[in-house]
Amino acid sequence: MRTLRKMISYLPRPLRLSALRQMIEVKSDIPPEIIFKIADQVEEFEQLPLSKWNCLPSTTTLICKSHGEVLASVSLVADSGFGLPADAHLNLGRFRQKGLRLLEISGFTPGAYLIPLLKFVYEFSSSVMRADALIITSDRDMGDELAAIFSFEPIEQGKLLTSPKPDSEEISQVLFLHGIEARLKNQTKLSQFLFEDHPVNFSLPRSKYHISLGQVLSANEFRYLFVEKNEILSQLTAKEQFFLSEYYHFEEFKKILPTAPENMAYQRSSPRIAVRYRASIINKSSSRIRSGEVHQIALHGLALKITNMDFEVGEKISVIIDMEDSTRMKIHGNVIWTGEHSAGVKLESIPEAWKEINEYAWSLLKSELRLSA
Repeated sequence: MRTLRKMISYLPRPLRLSALRQMIEVKSDIPPEIIFKIADQVEEFEQLPLSKWNCLPSTTTLICKSHGEVLASVSLVADSGFGLPADAHLNLGRFRQKGLRLLEISGFTPGAYLIPLLKFVYEFSSSVMRADALIITSDRDMGDELAAIFSFEPIEQGKLLTSPKPDSEEISQVLFLHGIEARLKNQTKLSQFLFEDHPVNFSLPRSKYHISLGQVLSANEFRYLFVEKNEILSQLTAKEQFFLSEYYHFEEFKKILPTAPENMAYQRSSPRIAVRYRASIINKSSSRIRSGEVHQIALHGLALKITNMDFEVGEKISVIIDMEDSTRMKIHGNVIWTGEHSAGVKLESIPEAWKEINEYAWSLLKSELRLSA
């Protein structure tokens, strides 16, 4: 098999991927003792190579596990104030300008469970994180496997390539999740497993309001993994430390996280929770209407991604939010900060439905972090 794969590696990319597709074996019968889940126990994290990206609440690590042993793993890094690992060598501005929700595959160790793990990644990314695109940088062999199975496409500096550079030892690729079923419809067995089969071995989280907390660890677990065992916190930049303190702004974490520099110090009054709701943003006085989405919520405010962003600090706006149950919510507020494609809004009043969503999000976060208050 290795000799055959070596021979295939010399073929032009289209022929190489076609040959690899013919070799794909789909084993849909996964032994019952094998489970796929989110890593949420210290014993699981101890078996993984950890980096600064793993201490982010916006990173989720998925694992394949049997009898306490982690057999395969992958970390999914959501785009955030930290950016993404790929920002070190790629320009992802074009994707962000289009408002795409990006996830980067990091620490990918599939072992013998490549296809089931990819299916689990796909289901988690699309149904839980509601991502638009997955990005991965890997060696050429793994890149070919991913392109053959899931139609990943090579990218360089934010542009799609017909083929990666021939002398590249590593390649970066993107997978656009929308329309993927149609692109893989000719791969009958694989397509059926990826999109129709529902393995009982998969454990995916379910929550109301499509609220995604990502990875949550208690203060003691956080200290052990990222201070005592790996010394990751001490390697963060001031900006990265500030980003963490913005999220973990609870008493239990204050003794763990480095103090933010005075010029960055700012204490949020309530937690920010990641969501994804379609929205229309309106300024009645100027008759301007822009489309966008709510991507963070808090009791007294929200953060927006806005197409053709042209709002300014101080503007009074209305935000019409399309909720998951096909209802709509209209809230009013003032723009308090702006970015190139984003804005923060402080609410003028708090509707009961908005309180309900935030109370649910807070109770969920408090429970997961095992907060005392």
